[in-house]
Amino acid sequence: MSSARALLTIALVAAAAVAFTSSPAAAHTSLRESDPAANGTVATLPEFVRLTFTTQLPSVPTIEVVDANGVSVNSSPVSLRGNTALQPVKSASAGRYTVNWKAKAPDGHEISGTFAFTATAGNIQPTTPAPETTGPSPTQAAAAPTDGDGPWWPWLAAGLLIAALLAVFWYARRRRSSPA
Repeated sequence: MSSARALLTIALVAAAAVAFTSSPAAAHTSLRESDPAANGTVATLPEFVRLTFTTQLPSVPTIEVVDANGVSVNSSPVSLRGNTALQPVKSASAGRYTVNWKAKAPDGHEISGTFAFTATAGNIQPTTPAPETTGPSPTQAAAAPTDGDGPWWPWLAAGLLIAALLAVFWYARRRRSSPA
């Protein structure tokens, strides 16, 4: 087999590997768990409603927690750390609470959901600040412009594939034009 054919075969195998290999970013994001749990009962309303997603979110989600009368009990903005969002809440009321959430997945799709839980007592103590995040603050993250809706790796792979194919064709053409 000539070296040009070998290079072409390697380039085609690499292209097929990139094209047919899935990544975590290609998977659909969903809500993995919540605390309090959906349809669960807690002794007192927690200071935070915690939503954990199956993938890291590219931006801060929207979370609204409302009491049985439809009144929002959110006490501060949402805090995002990787794939976990914390919504601080405060209420003196016991009862059923509904959580409405909306998030943007890494692939650009918007996902949303609703669930409810019951608290047998409110949380009248002052809320503590959300855990320190390592990235930008939720306000900065929400205001920061995004550089695209999808993952970047397919563009890199396509660019490398095109460069490899151009190198193979340049090499093959150069080899044909040189005297034997």
